[in-house]
Amino acid sequence: MAIFTQLSKSALVISLASILSACFGGTIVQQIARTITTSVADRVVAKALDEQERKNLISQQNAPLKDTVPDKYWAAFVTSGFQTIQPISMPLPHNIEEMQPTAIMQSALLVRVELINLMIGEEKNKVLEGARRLGATELPDKSQWSNWQVATGVIEGNKKLITFLIPPEFGKMPSGAKAMVEIATLGELNVLRYASN
Repeated sequence: MAIFTQLSKSALVISLASILSACFGGTIVQQIARTITTSVADRVVAKALDEQERKNLISQQNAPLKDTVPDKYWAAFVTSGFQTIQPISMPLPHNIEEMQPTAIMQSALLVRVELINLMIGEEKNKVLEGARRLGATELPDKSQWSNWQVATGVIEGNKKLITFLIPPEFGKMPSGAKAMVEIATLGELNVLRYASN
């Protein structure tokens, strides 16, 4: 009876395939057969992988744990405690005069500048004298003005024109030279800090 059933199933598949090939052509039947074969193979492979993964998981759960000595740094960290920080209380001053002025941290702003030209003679002295009249405190002594140079340059990026001092240790710089200039506070002149080729 079982043989008859399998034969009737085979005959049914063959007759169905011949009917489909007659109606739709052979290539469509081949594509349908490939799709069925691929899906069956995918299910078989997935079932085998699931079974292997289940076996690996069971073997990992049954594996004995290794008895290792803990790392000394890990043990020191775990057993260390944290110190409690006590706040320091200070009474507020009663008068404003008692308050100490706090130093304000300031950072210098450096910008990259391309040197355009050097000022000489009366033009240079006029710039230095004007800065001195405005209260600049970081100018060199008037007797040293001949050793210092005053230049104009363009800040890279925003093309703003600035005037700055060049200390004597940099020597005479050519037009087009690149330099890092410290932007001065209000009333002071900008100063060249680093020269780059």
